[in-house]
Amino acid sequence: MKLDQIQKQWLHEALRSLEAGCVRTYHDKMWLGFGDIWSQLESHLCSAGAIQVRGRHGEHVALTDRGAMLVRELQTVAA
Repeated sequence: MKLDQIQKQWLHEALRSLEAGCVRTYHDKMWLGFGDIWSQLESHLCSAGAIQVRGRHGEHVALTDRGAMLVRELQTVAA
């Protein structure tokens, strides 16, 4: 999935929230940054191994080691 510069910044902020354990803020930032396609992006992140989504309604989201590496990569882009 190709993201533009602003979308990369939103993704970086969302994943940093997840890294800090703030799942609600992660969801808020995903919605604000990506609108209706946020769930498609989340599915892509899950398939890529960057996050794990669990729970009946996907309410338990965790950043993986691969996701932490993505946060670091996006940090240079977002700066």
